Amino acid sequence: MDTQTVEICEAEQAAKSVINQIDLINNELQRAKIWGFIDLFSDSGFLTTLGKHSHLHDAQKMLDDLYYKITILNDELDDIKIDGRLNDIMMSQGIEIADWLIDGLFIDAITLSKISKSQKQMDNLKKDI
Repeated sequence: MDTQTVEICEAEQAAKSVINQIDLINNELQRAKIWGFIDLFSDSGFLTTLGKHSHLHDAQKMLDDLYYKITILNDELDDIKIDGRLNDIMMSQGIEIADWLIDGLFIDAITLSKISKSQKQMDNLKKDI
């Protein structure tokens, strides 16, 4: 196998790794969104907020792995243009605390909006890859 073919294979593997990580993050965001809708339309309180934020925390942890995988991909494809500045998935501390303590329609709607924006960002990145 020549050097060019090896480089292409390495870049392809790196791209697949990034796409897989995006899919994992989107799955966590979808789970958070489901919990967010349950939280929005029920009086379940603590348990639904716990479920929602648990998935958001997991997605945030996965974002660190995504940054690493994008770095590897960028090393393989020096000319790829990927926005290296991804927004955090987590809510601001104030919003998260308010979600836990107040747990009202307004805060739940803000949280769902942030989840949707994070999903859109992951979808756009996946298309770019």
